[in-house]
Amino acid sequence: PELRRALEQVGRSSAIVNHPLSVFVAPPMGTTAVDELVEASTQIADRRYGALIVVEGVTGLQEYVRSGKLLDGEISADLLVNIFFPNTPMHDGAVIIREDRILAAGCLLPLSDNLSTKDLGTRHKAAVGITEQTDAFCIAISEETGTISIARSGHLIHDVSPERLRRLLTVFYGRQIAESQVQVAQ
Repeated sequence: PELRRALEQVGRSSAIVNHPLSVFVAPPMGTTAVDELVEASTQIADRRYGALIVVEGVTGLQEYVRSGKLLDGEISADLLVNIFFPNTPMHDGAVIIREDRILAAGCLLPLSDNLSTKDLGTRHKAAVGITEQTDAFCIAISEETGTISIARSGHLIHDVSPERLRRLLTVFYGRQIAESQVQVAQ
């Protein structure tokens, strides 16, 4: 499984990042977009709706985007809260964000095979799963407890405050820009 994941990740990223004509650079997420993501996460957690929000890194997520409904909407707390309102068609899927846009909703993600996630729900297993296979940043909000967790590189951090979420999103986008610029320069 580890070899398969590595080959999948190389296949996804090499066609975009290493192409000689590639100018792909993950643009900085605007302060407004980060604010909207943090506000949406806070409201969803307070209301215990549950949510799964994936922020794309350099590795493309197109195959997961195709599993959901295309939206291509501006990031807003109101839109995200409405998407994750309980018992609506896209409530149980993931939202995928590319740059400063909500690209798709209701997306299906791979579940983690990691044994340390055995006590977690499907949302958290999917959050870890997508970050095991890609360089995405994932926000998982528990419907049962109303806590915000984040997943990155196959690791899950529980009970993240809105302030910490803001810092982590800012750091994530800063690293993506730096990595992209180095790869484009090569």
